[in-house]
Amino acid sequence: VLPPLRAGIRPAPFQRRKACGQSAYYLSWFLWIPLLCCSAAADESPLPRGEKLLRTVVDSILSPALILYTAILYAYIIRILVRWELPEGGVAYLVCGFIAIARLCCLFLPLVGKRHFDWFFKAFPALAVAPLILLWVGIVRRVSEYGVTEMRMYLILAAALLTLFTAMVAAGSGRRFQRMALILAAATAVFTFIPGIRARDFDIRSQQKRLEAVLPQKRFEERYGKYGHMSATQWLLDH
Repeated sequence: VLPPLRAGIRPAPFQRRKACGQSAYYLSWFLWIPLLCCSAAADESPLPRGEKLLRTVVDSILSPALILYTAILYAYIIRILVRWELPEGGVAYLVCGFIAIARLCCLFLPLVGKRHFDWFFKAFPALAVAPLILLWVGIVRRVSEYGVTEMRMYLILAAALLTLFTAMVAAGSGRRFQRMALILAAATAVFTFIPGIRARDFDIRSQQKRLEAVLPQKRFEERYGKYGHMSATQWLLDH
């Protein structure tokens, strides 16, 4: 069976333990990330305490690092265009981490009294367009080649949210951080807990189509004789 299908043929107890652990992980993110965004966006006045530390982290460390990372990322995009060859992987980590850290910096900028890189964050929605295009091209390629998996579904969700949030910032939407927190919480809950549209359900439907395409019923019965009374799809769902 192809490597992307391995998760579908592991023993059922292992899958149940894995599903419980993943649900707890996603639930923790679903709870504390929106709370962090709301608490930070609720008060835009400078912090009486810890302002120096916050200024050091956001304005003196993260902001210059993001500017340098932007230059490196654009050099990487130019290299891809010159060679006309997509990388084998890792694009999602580069782009998602880049935009997510920039959004967090924008979230805490109002709490920093003296800032030196406002020009960069004002131009960031435009600077994020090329990396987002690269991210979507990589996602389309991976899905077309290997189908949808659970983690790839969350990647699609992350790309969609980052694209939406960047558009909201470019449009100057008022109280955008509160809206982003609500959208993030709702989208994470829907794709994690609602049956039928959970990320795992998309994974099963996509991989069962691939399984039936590469392993027809006749070959399936020959290879797995004791499961000959059930279809390949049902076997995948049961395991």
